[in-house]
Amino acid sequence: MPVVWSGLRELMEEIRTLPETLTGEAAHLVDGAANAAKVDIAAAYPWRTGDLRKKTTVVPLAKKGLIVGAVV
Repeated sequence: MPVVWSGLRELMEEIRTLPETLTGEAAHLVDGAANAAKVDIAAAYPWRTGDLRKKTTVVPLAKKGLIVGAVV
């Protein structure tokens, strides 16, 4: 009895695009975590002039291939 695959082509296409899909979803999680860290770090700085708190920033790393990140 031969095996008949139904939906195999669609499955293969989903598997091919999975890394890019997951990278896009991860970018939102990384951005949220980086912004939360920024708020926590800025709040922990001692208050003198406020410059350290005001200048705390989040710089997203450029997505090259499948890399997602941010620098706080």
